[in-house]
Amino acid sequence: MKLNKTTALVARKGFTLVELLVVIAIIAALAGLSYGPIMKQINAADRTEAISNARSINAALLGFYSTNDQQYPNAATDRSGLGVATSAACFQQLIDNAIVDDEKFFWSKANGRAATVMPDVDINEPDNMTPLDQDENVWTYVIELDAGDGSTPIFFDSYNGTDFTTETWDGKAIVAYVDGSVVPEQIIFSGLAENNGVFTTGAVNNTEGNSVVSSPASIPTAATIVPR
Repeated sequence: MKLNKTTALVARKGFTLVELLVVIAIIAALAGLSYGPIMKQINAADRTEAISNARSINAALLGFYSTNDQQYPNAATDRSGLGVATSAACFQQLIDNAIVDDEKFFWSKANGRAATVMPDVDINEPDNMTPLDQDENVWTYVIELDAGDGSTPIFFDSYNGTDFTTETWDGKAIVAYVDGSVVPEQIIFSGLAENNGVFTTGAVNNTEGNSVVSSPASIPTAATIVPR
């Protein structure tokens, strides 16, 4: 019995193994090409949100300063008894004073992914159940600052306790200054940089304008970086 072309095409109901492999290879290639741009868009959105949150916190600190005898959160302004041993406890004063009404401002997805929030500790998004916990806060606060020096950092992210990590924002850290500015600063290295095969750590230098501000090296000796 002879099969014409139409009958042969009807009789063939599936793909060959080679055809399936070709399709899979094409899909994998397209996925690989689109993954990078998609992740860049996600990271850019996360960074924009984090900068916005930092500006909100900075505005809240200024409001706190104006209503608390020109003092930023410190031991003297602590009325809840939480102390000032951690940055989260210091920021809790903003919540206690009803200047900040949501813990989301202290969180960043990218810092959570980079595990810079609390090394070797479970990381949790804020639950708005006071007090603000260490693992819900990504910002490192500098206590006992002189508000007269606007070029001094007052809080920053991507900090692991000793150095800044490049993993969070593709080589940068978000730094908020006393003058109200919030800037993604490039992380640089003095001497040999630590490298664990995934990311590196170093100091942050701000070379905006004519000033050069290094964090945390530029923080006045009277001020203290509070553990997150």
